[in-house]
Amino acid sequence: IEGNIFAFGGNEVQPTIHQYLPEKTNIPEYTIQKAKSILETTGISEGYCYVYNLGDGDLVMALAENSTLRITALDPDPVKVEQLRIKFDAVGLYGERVNIQLGDPYSFKSPPYIASLIVFESFEAEDIDYIKSIYPSVRAYGGTICFIAEDESPDVIKKIEAMGLAQANVKADKNLLLVT
Repeated sequence: IEGNIFAFGGNEVQPTIHQYLPEKTNIPEYTIQKAKSILETTGISEGYCYVYNLGDGDLVMALAENSTLRITALDPDPVKVEQLRIKFDAVGLYGERVNIQLGDPYSFKSPPYIASLIVFESFEAEDIDYIKSIYPSVRAYGGTICFIAEDESPDVIKKIEAMGLAQANVKADKNLLLVT
């Protein structure tokens, strides 16, 4: 934040300068490697990114620290959203390149073709119909939806392919499920 505050009074005083020192982040190495894997596998490190179904916020923080992405993080839990806003503000990331909103893939409507990357920190394999509503938000010619997947990939791939999304390619790579 930049700006000046002027105060006028009868006595001359020396101004007190308050320096803003953001806290240091303490992200587990596993999460940093997961973020780097997402960025390397997708080849996306700039542009707009949406992250849904947040965990503790560490993945969003690692994505922000290892890229120049402008990130909108969304979660349906209002308490978690408020806690994450405070956490990101303390390290100096909130509002500048990261914003955290209350929402889910069904209710949050973003403009078409805006996102270079959409990441799902968690998802339920049987409940991924929302892909139809978020797919138009992904940039054509290079945008990617990324699910962090462990064992569910083959069933989820079949389900996504059956949705008939125009020109969508679905593949699994390094515990990630990618829709491009």
